[in-house]
Amino acid sequence: DWAGQLFDEFAMVAEFMDSDSSQSNSKNSHDKQRYQNAVTAQRAKISDYSLMPSARVLDEMFADNLSFFDLAEKYSMLAMEQGRSLESETAVRKKLEELVPHSLQKQAEIETADDIDFAEYLQRYLMQLETDLESSAVLARE
Repeated sequence: DWAGQLFDEFAMVAEFMDSDSSQSNSKNSHDKQRYQNAVTAQRAKISDYSLMPSARVLDEMFADNLSFFDLAEKYSMLAMEQGRSLESETAVRKKLEELVPHSLQKQAEIETADDIDFAEYLQRYLMQLETDLESSAVLARE
């Protein structure tokens, strides 16, 4: 099926990303496969709809006998309480405004350096990924 095919491709990218990130000094085996684990968790939702966020919302509504409005209000109140414990909006805005010039400069540098469009970049990236995975498979067999 189409979703399965997509997740097969996601899994290839995740395997590559995990192999690239395994160069770090993480001793936790879960961290060494974190992208593959993420893809696996999302793939499970294809066959088990109870894992979907919408199913969890419905379960909570039925378990607590809440209407959708009541549940939305509950989460709004939680968000409001969490928001009160965060930095003030003014402090956050000031920090973000300080980052703007540097961010715009970096964006301009990246855009100036681009010599291909995104579709071409993606095609090259996936071709390189496939080559790297094939090389890894050959080395693993040796």
